[in-house]
Amino acid sequence: MPIASSQAVLHRPRQKLTTYQLRVNRLKEKSKHKVLKRGATLGQELVESNTGWEKLEGFWSKMILYLAPSENLDGHKEAIARGGELITLLWAMLAHDGNSSRCFGRADC
Repeated sequence: MPIASSQAVLHRPRQKLTTYQLRVNRLKEKSKHKVLKRGATLGQELVESNTGWEKLEGFWSKMILYLAPSENLDGHKEAIARGGELITLLWAMLAHDGNSSRCFGRADC
């Protein structure tokens, strides 16, 4: 099997980027659904920026800390009896620290 020339190797990623860019543009321009347009824009930002993982980390950290505080004690009790779930364990840690409301870290509460 012959070794690919350096031009051929360099050309492949460019083709993939072109195909990727065409798909992103098609979703952003021709989609009837707003969520697909926004998803394509967000996906493009995450792929093309150096901060993609930081954005995802920030989103999921905030989302989990928002979901964890709960007044559903029976639900948490059942989850702990089954061995616990991530949200229940976070709820227990937040409650132990005195952060038992969804106003954690928010100035408007």
